[in-house]
Amino acid sequence: MGRRREARIIAFSAIYESELTKRNMAEILVDDVIKLLDKDVRSDIRNYAVQLVRKALENKKIIEEKIEENLTNRSYEQILPLEKALLFTGVTEMLFFPDVPYLTVIDEIIEIAKEYGGISSSKFVNGVLNAIYKELMDEDSGIVGHT
Repeated sequence: MGRRREARIIAFSAIYESELTKRNMAEILVDDVIKLLDKDVRSDIRNYAVQLVRKALENKKIIEEKIEENLTNRSYEQILPLEKALLFTGVTEMLFFPDVPYLTVIDEIIEIAKEYGGISSSKFVNGVLNAIYKELMDEDSGIVGHT
């Protein structure tokens, strides 16, 4: 498993924990997940996960709005906490980590969704992230990089 993928799984799990517990300290949430995994995690992986979670929590309102704008079949309140955590992880990386190509983020989050949420969750997450991707591509047209 790649380092960023491992960091995304940790971040998604920490965001999921935050969604359920309403706790919002990125470092503590990430360390809780690492403790539950009961394995050694490299410091660069932990740091990337902390950055993802911190950005997600700091920009919660912006991310919620971006997700809500791109929903078609259900309201924001109807999204399962697991799906919210997946979407938050993906949207955070798409909006605030310009060094990572959008399609890489989408592919990784869909794979994580399949592993942790099943087919229906992965299809739902794919639809929302692709809608956001199209919106961001329209905004980025002409800008080299982040595709």
